[in-house]
Amino acid sequence: MIARPIVLGEVLFDCFPDGSAVLGGAPFNVYAHLGRMGLEPMMISRIGDDSRGRQLLEAMESRDLLTEGIQTDPHRSTGEVIVTVSDDGHPQFDIPLEQAWDAVNAVKTLVTMESAKPSMIYCGTLAMRSEATREAYIMAIEQSGAPLFLDVNLRDPWWQRPLVDKLIKKASWVKCNQQEAEILFGIKDRQDARSMLPGLCERLGLKLLILTLSERGAMVTDGYNLWQAAPPESDKPFLDSVGAGDACACGFIEGIHKHYEPDTSLRNALQLASDICRVRGGVFPV
Repeated sequence: MIARPIVLGEVLFDCFPDGSAVLGGAPFNVYAHLGRMGLEPMMISRIGDDSRGRQLLEAMESRDLLTEGIQTDPHRSTGEVIVTVSDDGHPQFDIPLEQAWDAVNAVKTLVTMESAKPSMIYCGTLAMRSEATREAYIMAIEQSGAPLFLDVNLRDPWWQRPLVDKLIKKASWVKCNQQEAEILFGIKDRQDARSMLPGLCERLGLKLLILTLSERGAMVTDGYNLWQAAPPESDKPFLDSVGAGDACACGFIEGIHKHYEPDTSLRNALQLASDICRVRGGVFPV
């Protein structure tokens, strides 16, 4: 049986002001990228028994992604997020309550986990806003024993500090952006980051701590060394930054599986993030 990354989290449609709707949700974006990388991931989430749910399954199958971990909810609808994009291309998200991914079934999740051989687990915090999904995912993380890649992905008001701290303690790799680094660790600027990240990584017992810096690139540390890089130049027009952080996470996950050095993973991550900013939404077209 192949060891594969397991992705936990929301699967939904990002709905844009122009009326377009594209596949989305940070975990789904990660799932799709990892599939393109040949890592044969499995995702555990929940969709509605509706036309959008069927569309999502068809989209997964067209990308040769496994659908065995996708549960179907007879009562709740497939998830959607209303996206508005500022003049400088940065997105804002309106995330309705009581969607299908808020009701992931714990028993079905554990059955799926038992049939898989996880090389690692990827998750964020948004999908754990509901008690049902939070219980299912925490049980999956604890009972699998697989190392955790935590993409903190804070979305106000859908996160709680005690839960985030609990997940960080369980994690082997943590990724956050500038705002999240200030909230969680008191890192206010790049100077703070350069001085604080290595010690923080070591103190938390992490293999890697990754800080994304938007248009300025990213930093990564293993607790001893610190690497920083800027995004590569591109001659393609910038559309939006939806999914850029998810793409960055995948560059590091690929590096973990293929045993790349952190500086190589950093360059690959920034290239993928730059490329995804040149398409609408967080995944590449089939």
